[in-house]
Amino acid sequence: MLITELFEEYGLNPPHWKNKNGGTTLILPGTPKSIDLNDRMISFITKLNSADQFNREDYDRFFEGKISEKTARNDIAKLLKGNWIEKSGEGPATKYIRTLKDLPDFTGYPTT
Repeated sequence: MLITELFEEYGLNPPHWKNKNGGTTLILPGTPKSIDLNDRMISFITKLNSADQFNREDYDRFFEGKISEKTARNDIAKLLKGNWIEKSGEGPATKYIRTLKDLPDFTGYPTT
């Protein structure tokens, strides 16, 4: 469904339909899905300035090899989904670029 796909693309909670008394109502919440950032992701992202670039190996090195490749990929995927970083390139040439988006206030970390 086009509407649902667009809501997903923009990171919004999905629309839903209610049937009541023979009528149908489409509810478009328009509220963003919450993306839970862990302390590891927050500590990394707060060290970056806007437009700083890194790759997955840089992310691994930041944590001195104490995280797995899968953990690094999962963290980066969440940062991408939350628009704190953008992806550039493909395969081994993939880089991630810090965006201007601030961290949520509830993190307790200074925003960029």
